[in-house]
Amino acid sequence: MKSSLRRRLLTVVFIGTTASFSAVNAAEWQVTLPASNTSQPDGRLLLLVKPDDGKQPAMLSTNGTSPGGVSVAAQEVTALAPGASISIDASTAYKTAFTDLPPGKYLAMALLDRDHSYNFEQSGPGDLHSPVQSVSLPLTTDAVFTLSQEVAAPALWEFPGSSEQDQLRREAVRPRLQEFSLKSEQLSTFRQQDTSLQAWVLLPKDYAPDTDRTWPVIYMTGTFSATHKANLDLASLLDMFDVSNEPSMIWVFLDFQTPYGPTLFVDSDAIGPWGSALVEEFIPALEQRYRMDARPNGRFLIGHSSGGWTSAWLQTHFPAVFGGSWSTAPDPLDFTAFLKTDLYSASANVYTDAAGVSKGVARRGGVILTTIEDTAHYEDVLGPQGGVFQAMDWAFSPRDAAGNTRPLFDLSTGAVDPAVAAYWREHFDLSVYLTRNWATLQPALDGKLHFYVGTADDHYLEDSVYKLRDTLNGLGANAEFEFHEGKTHNNLYVLDKDPVGLMRRFSKAMYAIARPDAEAGR
Repeated sequence: MKSSLRRRLLTVVFIGTTASFSAVNAAEWQVTLPASNTSQPDGRLLLLVKPDDGKQPAMLSTNGTSPGGVSVAAQEVTALAPGASISIDASTAYKTAFTDLPPGKYLAMALLDRDHSYNFEQSGPGDLHSPVQSVSLPLTTDAVFTLSQEVAAPALWEFPGSSEQDQLRREAVRPRLQEFSLKSEQLSTFRQQDTSLQAWVLLPKDYAPDTDRTWPVIYMTGTFSATHKANLDLASLLDMFDVSNEPSMIWVFLDFQTPYGPTLFVDSDAIGPWGSALVEEFIPALEQRYRMDARPNGRFLIGHSSGGWTSAWLQTHFPAVFGGSWSTAPDPLDFTAFLKTDLYSASANVYTDAAGVSKGVARRGGVILTTIEDTAHYEDVLGPQGGVFQAMDWAFSPRDAAGNTRPLFDLSTGAVDPAVAAYWREHFDLSVYLTRNWATLQPALDGKLHFYVGTADDHYLEDSVYKLRDTLNGLGANAEFEFHEGKTHNNLYVLDKDPVGLMRRFSKAMYAIARPDAEAGR
């Protein structure tokens, strides 16, 4: 799931409802490419329409927290010719056909998503878009949108709209924050193209490369929406630590994002050996470059949401590499509690329960903000990849004869494909994996697994944590589970008004493992 940590780990959920269809008006919605643009671009052409609220933004974007926000019509474009025009079928717009929108004033914009990354990060460098313009509905004349503007790549350290306090915090950590990238031979061979792993390395203030001293390391996996730039912003949060009273450790903010969604650092027949590449190539290269404590009790994992799932996965699958994982609000670890669905039950359906009631994917204060069906359909219109459920298929599912990942459920009905669910169970259900291998894993895992979740998680993620707790209790495992009463997906890290209180607590627990003598002398 997508999530936030003091608005740095921000849940992004696309929202929509069932598309409506009606006759197309005589007036058309047309998108043109300027004759001066000879790039012959490909991509996903989106036409966005929203009510005119009196503001004139530079661009329109979909809004995951406003169910009635933006209607989108879309189609694929190949080699768009200079000066060419395309007519958009307004009746297929989602969540409301343009032809069915109430009469009135609207804002509209066309955008060509050239790398199909809109589902994941919305507009990105190189995308083409028209100016935002006003339209009145119903149309009486053609509405024409010209793709005359190109999205520029933002400077890595620039965050437009940030507060002065946020900017100062980033600048404070900048001298100690370094980029690290490594071409992975394993992934490059699998994908038959150069593939690299990258991360931000945040060095402690007392770091000294020319000493025999080593520093324990915390590997952090961000959330579903944590890009390389978002990880930079997340790293700056550590400037909120009182460094005079905090353990001196190296933090590594791992990137696991692709246009298809997060790799989750799984070893997968479909997407490749991301976990093995991390452990066997990337971490050794980091330890050669920096004065890192290269013992299991010197390496630790933290992750939230999708990153919470990843931290638990890495710890359980590489138990001799890491000294412990602290996983917060993890994505479903036990697929019998997959967003209110037991994926293995007969006639499993992710859209509705046995009574036909729609299942939510996001809630607030007990009220469903959007359903799984809405989200899945909205992701589908925005593009073929990068959405929440599309990304899970990409990471977990087997491939079909054509090489495409098989979807877990039918987009139209929500019915779960039992063969795909069985594949997920065999390869990625953590409860199943631990039960099957506990006799071997127990010596290396006891005491290393830590899970934290709010009882009012926005995405119902506490359910699978309860399931995993029961599984590990049944195995006699020594694992820590905390269910924070009333806490949500986005405020879990706040302790006693400290926005990074839980993270502070974790780092001290890790340091006590890595440096027990130092902690005893405090």
